[in-house]
Amino acid sequence: MPHATKIKHMVVESNNRVGLLSDIAASLGGAGVNINSICCYCMGDKATFMIRADRHATAKKVLVNAGYQVGEEEAICHELTNKPGELGRIAGKISKAGVDIDYLYGTAGSRTSTVVIKTHDDAKALKALRK
Repeated sequence: MPHATKIKHMVVESNNRVGLLSDIAASLGGAGVNINSICCYCMGDKATFMIRADRHATAKKVLVNAGYQVGEEEAICHELTNKPGELGRIAGKISKAGVDIDYLYGTAGSRTSTVVIKTHDDAKALKALRK
C-alpha cells in the first residue's frame, strides 16, 4: 500500500574525483549498511550525494570517519506502486497543495517504487500526499 513518511537523509559533499562513488559505496557496504536510495551529481569540481540508508546513524558515522563532509536534511519518503502515472499522481497532489518541489530522486523495484522528495514545505506536502 502506498504511503508517505518524513525522513532524514544524508547530504555528502566532496571534491569530485574518479572513484568517489565507488569509495563511498564500498565504505558503507563494508560496514554492513545498505543504500536504499541515492542521488549523486557533480557541478564543476564538487560532488554531492544524497543518501538514504537502512542504518542512518551508522552510515553517517562511517562517512564522517572516512573524512567526508556529511549533513542531514529532512525530506519525504514515499513508497508507491510501480505503474504508469504514479509519479504524476503524487506530483499533482503536491502541486495542488501549492507546494514547490526542490528535488526528487527514486529507486524502482518490480512492484513498488520509492521516491525521496524535498519541497519548500514538507509538512504541507506530506499532508497532501496522505489524503
